[in-house]
Amino acid sequence: MGKLLQGGDVYTFSQVDAFTDVPFRGNPAAVMEMADGFLPDHQLQAIAAEHNLAETSFWRLRAEQPSAPGELQIDLRWFTPTIEVELCGHATLACAHTVMESQPEVSTILCHTLSGILTVTKLPDGRLQMDFPAHELDERPELIQAVGAAVGAVPGAVLWREGQRDALALFSSPGQIRELQ
Repeated sequence: MGKLLQGGDVYTFSQVDAFTDVPFRGNPAAVMEMADGFLPDHQLQAIAAEHNLAETSFWRLRAEQPSAPGELQIDLRWFTPTIEVELCGHATLACAHTVMESQPEVSTILCHTLSGILTVTKLPDGRLQMDFPAHELDERPELIQAVGAAVGAVPGAVLWREGQRDALALFSSPGQIRELQ
């Protein structure tokens, strides 16, 4: 656990390697509790830039809490060193790990995020399981050639969710993916 000074205030943070139980392996993310509420976006962005990891997760307890024992509700946001992102799996798991380590009675966390509610549950063997949001995707055949030109191989299909900036390209084989530019 580290400490970060921001405008005279001291915030503690953790750095967690997700997807591993071996130190300095896996996917690192910083985790910071915002007990008094989220700082302004520009300060959260500056903190994430200071951490210089793929993502920094910022969380706070929600005012309303479930009545079920072992459950906790939080607001969760993720920042890269340059932007806020709508979804980040490894930083969600890092946050849940940090919260569950400090509050062993918590076995389920409902994370309220820009992409909806993500549920993280501690399994009996101690591993964490996360439910991702499921969204309807539309096939966009008019994007196939543009994606192919951008990555160097023509996908079989391109899927898109209206209102989002990301597309999902489907390729026919792992070899085709390995050859992408």
